[in-house]
Amino acid sequence: MATERLHWIRKGIAAMFLAFAIVAGGCATAPEPPPPDVNRLIETARTRADHEQLAAYYESENKRAANAVARHRSMRQYYQYQSIRGGAGPGLVAHCDNLIRSYQQAADEYAAMATAHRQLASQAKE
Repeated sequence: MATERLHWIRKGIAAMFLAFAIVAGGCATAPEPPPPDVNRLIETARTRADHEQLAAYYESENKRAANAVARHRSMRQYYQYQSIRGGAGPGLVAHCDNLIRSYQQAADEYAAMATAHRQLASQAKE
């Protein structure tokens, strides 16, 4: 009886994880405007509009990285649960921890770059 109950609990958690992944994936696949040619724009940015466009690009990248942080936190919880139950190895939890740190650092850097370009936009002549 206990084994059967554990089996259904595992299936329920797997179903919740799958539902979250589908919902998160659906949100992540919403149509986005094509990114500007960032390298060209960085080289030629002179106007307020140029810097605003770069700031918007970096804000978009910040959101993508923040979504990746949330996705890997959710996956980490699932793997942590599985490792406690003898399923997934602790290496998968560590993998998620590393990705969470990396994506969080990227999100922070993108936010800083967006802020810098907003400041440049406010100082631009046009």
